[in-house]
Amino acid sequence: MEAFTIHPAEAYLRNEQNPTSLYVKIEGKRRRLFINRNENVIGIVAPGKRKRGYIFTNWASIEEIYYPSQEQEAGSGHGQENDFKIPETCPARYTRE
Repeated sequence: MEAFTIHPAEAYLRNEQNPTSLYVKIEGKRRRLFINRNENVIGIVAPGKRKRGYIFTNWASIEEIYYPSQEQEAGSGHGQENDFKIPETCPARYTRE
């Protein structure tokens, strides 16, 4: 029996503490890998699509892995937009008189 090593991108996606998608560079283009954890299948989003894709098996074609930054995982990237949802911090657009 032959021993094989798992690709770092596959290991990242199969870890349940990580997000279900990961951006990689394939043939000079940025593509998104995703995992369906119910069926334990890893796929790649089709070019020009957002939600359609196909099963991915060509791990040798990955040139670079773009791991998400810590700020994106924490969800703190849109702090200023959320401030306007609170009426006290909203600029006055009209006044009642």
